[in-house]
Order: sequence, then C-alpha cells, then structure tokens
Amino acid sequence: MSDDGLVQKINTSVIAASDSVRKALGTDLDALRATIDERVKAFETTIAQTNAVFEQAVHELRDIAGAEAARAAGEARLAAEQAGQRELEAARLQAQEEASVQRAGFENARAALEAQLAAAQTQHAETSAALAEAQHEIGAARRAWADQSAQLDDTHRRIRELEEDHAQWTLGRQVAEAHLEEERQRRKTVAVQLETVQEELHLAKAEVRSSRLEGQQFRERLHRLERTIEPRGPNAQASPLAGTDGRTVMLESLRSGLKALSNAATADAVLTSLLESLNDHFVAVAIFAMAPAGLTRWRCLGIDPAQFGVVSPESESPIARAARDRTVVLAEAPVRDGTSNTVMRVAAIPVLAGDRVIAVVYIEHPRERAESDAAAFTLLAEVLTDRVNQRLQRAPALTRVAGDRMLGPATEASAPQPERESPRYVLARQARRVPIHDGVSVLLNGVASALVDLSTLGAQVVSPTAVYPNRSVRIVLPLDEGDLSCNARIVWARIEPQQDAAVRYRAGLEFTEADKAAVELFVTRHGTLHMAPAPSTMH
Repeated sequence: MSDDGLVQKINTSVIAASDSVRKALGTDLDALRATIDERVKAFETTIAQTNAVFEQAVHELRDIAGAEAARAAGEARLAAEQAGQRELEAARLQAQEEASVQRAGFENARAALEAQLAAAQTQHAETSAALAEAQHEIGAARRAWADQSAQLDDTHRRIRELEEDHAQWTLGRQVAEAHLEEERQRRKTVAVQLETVQEELHLAKAEVRSSRLEGQQFRERLHRLERTIEPRGPNAQASPLAGTDGRTVMLESLRSGLKALSNAATADAVLTSLLESLNDHFVAVAIFAMAPAGLTRWRCLGIDPAQFGVVSPESESPIARAARDRTVVLAEAPVRDGTSNTVMRVAAIPVLAGDRVIAVVYIEHPRERAESDAAAFTLLAEVLTDRVNQRLQRAPALTRVAGDRMLGPATEASAPQPERESPRYVLARQARRVPIHDGVSVLLNGVASALVDLSTLGAQVVSPTAVYPNRSVRIVLPLDEGDLSCNARIVWARIEPQQDAAVRYRAGLEFTEADKAAVELFVTRHGTLHMAPAPSTMH
C-alpha cells in the first residue's frame, strides 16, 4: 500500500472522529438548552405570579443564565474539542502505527516483488537467449530445408529426365522389336512365298507335261479329224464333206471355234462360244449343268427349251451316262416331230474342270447326215470340248466371276458375269454360297479362322496358318446345340499379305462329310441372306 493511501485513510479516520465528537457535543448542548428552557419556564411561571418588581430581576437572571449557559456551552465545547483532539491524536497515532505496519508490509512486499521481478528478468534473459538460439536453429533448419527442397527438386527433375530417357529407350526398343518382328514376318512371308512358288513351279512343270501330252492328243485328234473328212478312194461315196471345199470349210470352222474359245475371258463366255460353234454343225445343241436335283439345262440352241427337263444322274440317258462314265456317249434317239418313226444320231460329251464333271454337251445330228459324217462332226465337237476342258483347267481368269460362279443363270442370252475372284482350281458348285456376317469364326484343324461364305457343299475361309490345295482338313462350326464338325478337302488356296505384315491364307473347301441340315441351320443363323439352291451355278 502507498503513503498517499495511508494518509488518506488517516484523514478519513480523523474526520470520522471529529464528526462523532461534534455530534456528541451537539447532543449535550441540546440537552442542556432544553434543561435550561424548562427551568426558565418554571421560573417564569413562578415569577409571573409576582409583581413587576421582580421583572428586572428576571431579566437579569435571564441574562446571567444566558451568560452561564454560554460559558457552560463554551466549556463544554472546549471540553468536547479537547476530547476530540485527544481522540483525533489517538486515532492519528493508531493510524500512524497501522501505516508503519502497513508500510513495513508494503516494503516487504515490494522487496519480494523486486526479487520476483529480478528473477523474472533473469528468466526473461534466459528465455530470450533460448529464443534467440531457437530462432538461430530455426533459421538454420529453414536453410537446410531450402537446400533439401532444392536437392529434391533437382532429384525430381533428374527422375523426370531419366523417365523420359527410359520412355525413349522403351519406345526405341519397341520400334526395334517391331522392326525385328516385321523382318521376321517378312522372312516368314518370303519363306512361305518361296515354298508356294516351289509348289507352283512343280505344279507348273506337271501342267507343262500334261499340256504336252494333251497337245499330242489334240494334234492326234486333229489328224484323225482330217483323215476322217478326206475321201477314202475313187469309189468313196460322196458326202457334204467330200472334196477339198468341204474339208476346208470344216477345218476353217474348227479353227474359228478354237479361236473363239481362246478369246473367251470367263467360263460363261467359253461355254457360250462352244455352244455357238457347235450350233453351226448340228440341228440342236444344249449344255446341261450338274445340280443337286440332277443334270439341269443351262442353255440350248435350235430346240425348244421346254422339251428338256432335269436328267437324273442314275438314268440311262446319254447325258447321264456321259456324266457318270466321263466319256463320249453316242446314241440314237427318235425324231421329236411325231410324224415318222425315224431316228437321229445324238452324242453327249462331258465337260471337265479339274477332276470333276461340271456339265455335259448334248448334240443332235441332222437326220440326213451320213454315219461317217456324223462321226467326223462328233469328233469336231470332242475337239472343241477338249479345248474347253483345257481352258477351264488352266486359265485362272475363267474362274473370276461374281459370287465365285462359273456358269450364269439358265437364260438364253445371259451376259458374262464380272470378274472378281481367281481360285486355283475350279469345281462344279451345286449349291449357292451364302456370305457370312463378319466376326464369325470357325476352327480349321484346330486353328481359329474367319468364315467368309458357306453352302451345304463347301465353304470359304481365311486362316492365319498355311493351307495347301488337295489337303484334307477338319472344320468345326459353332452351334448353340453343340459344335458341328465336318470333313473337307482344300480345293484352292492363296496367300493374302496384310498391312500389318502378317500373312493370311484364303482357301476354298469342299465338304467330304457334313450334316447338310445342320449346315443349313448355321447358314440361317449367321448368313447375310437366305440360302436357296442354284442348280445352274458352278463352284
């Protein structure tokens, strides 16, 4: 507590004591005044009964009493002031004592506070020193963190550079691997192509030998034809072919027919040329194509087409016998005019493509033609048909027709179909191929292959593995009821290089053992159009 506070407390105590003394004196004076007033009243009452003599005395007594009262009041005031002074002095002494005690306590408290302040200042100094040291350490830590951050950034940058280098190296390695794989595939393709070329070379050699033999056979038949149309002596019977003019006309006709057959670009054109060349020498010419129902008329000249129906392959018709026996069949048939019982000479000559009969040429001689002349003209038809067989066997361009067809629809003026596909071998197609939706796969000898088209007699596939003609294979068609397994023979095959340097092999298959009903069900589910028989088309 401060000195001002102590002094103020003492003044407060003195004022309080003075007030109490003043109040006590006032109370005593009031009591004394009241007592005097009562005595004066009593005295006045007593004197009021006296006479005026005593009025002077009363006034004097009143003055004396007033003076006495004033003196008594002064004494009382003096005594009260003295008492108050004494009490004030005692209060001052007591206050001074209390102030001294409090001052001593204050001094003690101040000393303690000063000691605490000194300790606090010492602690503050120590704390400041520790704080300064901590700030120094923090600064050092910040500098170390900045250095580590810089090192980390540099490390990240180097990592990114290494990753970019690694990506470049990986890309370079992939490019190198791709080039290596491309070179490997190229070498594989070259090897396959070399193998294919070797096989084709062997096949070409065999074809050359076969062509030589067929050429010899063809020349022999020409010589035979020439000998046939020459007069047989001075007494030989005259005929339309007798003499130089008839022989020359027939040879010229043969030469023109062979030239027309050589110029034909499609199978339809070849057979049409054969039909037209024979039409000049026979009263009726027709070509019958192999079909599932039998031998069906394809085209005819010189006769009403309605007179020809479907010929059963098992019948004894010359057309059926020529197809079964694969040889020329000569026969006699009644004249169709119904007016006579005469007969006419006919012949049926098979048309071969590869190892199968695809059609039969039917010819009718005029009734007035002699037997020897009929033999000569039949030989002429054989020579032209042999040329057709050679063209169908060896000319790939003849097989490039729409829809993998060789013969067009059975109309009298069918135009040749556009060329599109060139299989190596030509077979008689007896059912129409139906294109299959993209994405349908089959197993060809256990290898997944794309199915291009399908019929009840064969299929066309694209395989990633090498396939070769005249090989037997197993093809598996996926059905919901269970896989359909079929045995087939590869009729033709060719290599189809792809843009990705891979090699694909396209092949035509002929079924040797298959469930036709299941195949038709598969075509119905996966074909792009409904299957319908096409008796007049060829594979």
